[in-house]
Amino acid sequence: MPFALREAGFGFGICLIVIMGYITDFSVRTLVASGLACNKPVYQDMVLVATGKWGFNALSFGQFFFPIFGMIAYGIIVGQTLPKVFHAIWGQSFLDDRHAVIAIFTLVLMMPLSMQKAIGVMAFAYVMHHNAFLIYASLKDTSMKNLMLNVKPRFAKVTHLSVVVAATMSIALGVGGFYPFGHETKDDVLDNFADDNSAANAARFFFALAIMLTYPIECFVAREVIENYFFSEQQPPSDLRHYTVSAGICLFCMSVSMIFEDLGVVLELNGIVNANLIAFILPGLSGAILLEGDRWYKGQRLGPSILAGFGFVLLIFGVILVILEQTDTA
Repeated sequence: MPFALREAGFGFGICLIVIMGYITDFSVRTLVASGLACNKPVYQDMVLVATGKWGFNALSFGQFFFPIFGMIAYGIIVGQTLPKVFHAIWGQSFLDDRHAVIAIFTLVLMMPLSMQKAIGVMAFAYVMHHNAFLIYASLKDTSMKNLMLNVKPRFAKVTHLSVVVAATMSIALGVGGFYPFGHETKDDVLDNFADDNSAANAARFFFALAIMLTYPIECFVAREVIENYFFSEQQPPSDLRHYTVSAGICLFCMSVSMIFEDLGVVLELNGIVNANLIAFILPGLSGAILLEGDRWYKGQRLGPSILAGFGFVLLIFGVILVILEQTDTA
């Protein structure tokens, strides 16, 4: 978040956090209203009814690559942080090399943890939109009509409060990380501290540890998408398939993490493409098709249509800007 404020500018960045919070709030409510409109209270089923196979494929793409990009980012972070910690402790050694650190900790810690079938129990809340229907069903006195008319039933209140808390925390963390370094803020704010700073090295170690323990949850999500898309009729998976798919995902992410060092680009692309598909484009398209209204620009369909248009614009211009940034850097 401090890096995002550096990229956008402090004032405009704060405004963007608030605006994106509002759009996300509307997106979640649109998602649930669309599912109720077609009596399909599961994200994948609702998208399949609304947009057909191509929408289902797009959702599967986003749900697969969202955690994959997360795993790649985690590998990059491990390669950025732990070598500095090890150098401060032992001086010059082979652990100064980011490639060696990424390979060792992926093969020795993160991949073995990702092989555990029980890790799935921990992955309940991997994406907000995926859980929207579960949260909606757990509340009393909910109403789809009121939901879209902004009368603020219980689900809308829960959504509003959740987004406000998330936006507040994002602003607090962003300002706290951006303020000391200003336009010198790096994509990993810990890189702004000296390599021999003891407090920073302690933070690097525990940050890397948290990342490595989160890694298996992301692997579980990616593996489940593969299982549901390619092997839905062949469940439960055999041990051989389980371990093969898990190892393939981890080794692929490890290889990409070793090749790329720019954490900012990975996070940008993940948000622009994958999170955008899940949170803006597909909920917007589904609402524009399923909700009340004679045309996409009338009735309850207007807001979702604007949401989908926003997502497509973000996708196109976001990818172009990332390409231009990389061209300028090269």
